[in-house]
Amino acid sequence: MFRYGKEINPGEYLIDIKHTHAILASLMGLTRETTTTELGRLKRKGIIYYNAKDLIIYEEALKKVIGDNSLYDIDLS
Repeated sequence: MFRYGKEINPGEYLIDIKHTHAILASLMGLTRETTTTELGRLKRKGIIYYNAKDLIIYEEALKKVIGDNSLYDIDLS
């Protein structure tokens, strides 16, 4: 999200890639079915939002789920 995303609002990162569940599955080495299930789970938990053209990651929701403060120390400069 930090590397490929664009911060559109504080803590909201838009990933600007053409994506389908099949493409995302291929990038992650998963099946399309597993990818669809996991994306749905992330969306229901409020960690991401996606539709046919947008993929948005919510930083604070992600931090709560991973339970790790390591994202706080990332230097983007």
